[in-house]
Amino acid sequence: DGEFNWPPSMQAQVLGPFYYIFSLMQIPGGRFSETFSGKWVFFIGLTISL
Repeated sequence: DGEFNWPPSMQAQVLGPFYYIFSLMQIPGGRFSETFSGKWVFFIGLTISL
C-alpha cells in the first residue's frame, strides 16, 4: 500500500512494461557501452530521459 490505491492488476499493467524494457535493453546497452564508452551512453540516456 502506497500513495496510490491501485488493484494488483493495475499495478501489473503499469510496472510490467518497465521491467520488460529494462531487461531487453541490457544487451544493447552493454554493446553501446563497449563501443562508445559508458560515460557517453549514460549521458545520452540521461539527456533522453529529461
